[in-house]
Amino acid sequence: MAGVGTDMWLRNHDACASLAQDIMIKINERNEAQGDKSRQAKISAMVRQSIQAFSTDFNRLKEDLIKAVASFQITQREIERRQTMIDTLTTRQRQIEQAFKNEPSNLDNRTSLFGQGIGPVSSSLNPYMDEADDTRNLSVADILQQHQQTVKEQDHGLEALSRVISRQKKYGSKYRRRGQLPK
Repeated sequence: MAGVGTDMWLRNHDACASLAQDIMIKINERNEAQGDKSRQAKISAMVRQSIQAFSTDFNRLKEDLIKAVASFQITQREIERRQTMIDTLTTRQRQIEQAFKNEPSNLDNRTSLFGQGIGPVSSSLNPYMDEADDTRNLSVADILQQHQQTVKEQDHGLEALSRVISRQKKYGSKYRRRGQLPK
């Protein structure tokens, strides 16, 4: 196996990750070019080309990993590490596609900047800001009470499970002492 410094797969991965970063920078640059439609179009064309290059490089990276696995060139631990790196790039690819699709047509419009959420943080940008329908109109005290009720129900379920396990353990010990367990 080649050393880490000379491993082409790792170099190709780093180049692919760098290209993904550059694409996101270009997408942000396009989004900031508010009133200049020709500049937005030019940047969008460059982004499309870069996305195609990224996809080609990324597919080649995945193929090279499959070849390395098939030829036993790398250890199992290294396979898992590289698969994690591939998974990270897959996530990055989805983020790029999503960001590129969300082309702002009018950045002066508050909802295009912040979504439908209230305040400076959009719920589409922060999934933790989304509120469930069953708690939307409840006060903090009501939510706390609902949470405590859920915890009590879970405790009752765990107690019942504990009794069943204890009973099975007791029966198992009883039969083991008698020597009646099938082998």
